[in-house]
Amino acid sequence: MRKSVDTTMSELELCAICGERPATTRDHVPPAAIFPKPRPSDLVTVPCCLPCNNGASPFDERFGVYLAMHVSRHEPNWESTLGAKVLRTVRHNQRLRREILEDAEEVMLRSPSGLHLGRAVKIQWDSEAHDRVVERIIRGLHYHHTGEIVGASGNVRVHFLDSLEKVGPAFEQFPLHSIGGNQLLYKCIHHPELPLHSVWVFEFRGWKWSGGAVTPAESS
Repeated sequence: MRKSVDTTMSELELCAICGERPATTRDHVPPAAIFPKPRPSDLVTVPCCLPCNNGASPFDERFGVYLAMHVSRHEPNWESTLGAKVLRTVRHNQRLRREILEDAEEVMLRSPSGLHLGRAVKIQWDSEAHDRVVERIIRGLHYHHTGEIVGASGNVRVHFLDSLEKVGPAFEQFPLHSIGGNQLLYKCIHHPELPLHSVWVFEFRGWKWSGGAVTPAESS
């Protein structure tokens, strides 16, 4: 649910996502839509303009569906939580349902030792939804942790991670942040004297990893 900011126009903050327009709402980071109900009570909110807030909804929906399908085989209560959300969404969103079915590919599952485990369906992630949502999370959390708006002054690069093994030991010394009862875990590196530099690692529901970095625009 979007919360209106109770303030006059002259007192409005800039949007933490775009850094261009006045913030007239608050946006959840990570987006509330990617979590099953009941929503976590500890979601971070940042000042946000209405175009950034409303324009993100379709990507949040798609990200939530692909995340749910990705972690489904690891969660024993998937059908009663994330599964119900996926079914409601794909019934409503015919285009998304069609894209999922077109991309689905049957594969054979084997254990590391080569044991045949049966057949399964492989579905590729929606890369655009992934990158848009993770970028917005980084922009919002960068503001939340540093007070600095990335806006057009910085670049945000996002990438998939197969596991946390590729992150390396540099992140071990930094505090682990948790949202939604460990539904999202993340670590970040930032320095008070380098306001447009930060590095991020995210773990969604224990089975999906993403990374990203903020750098000044002139350095790209």
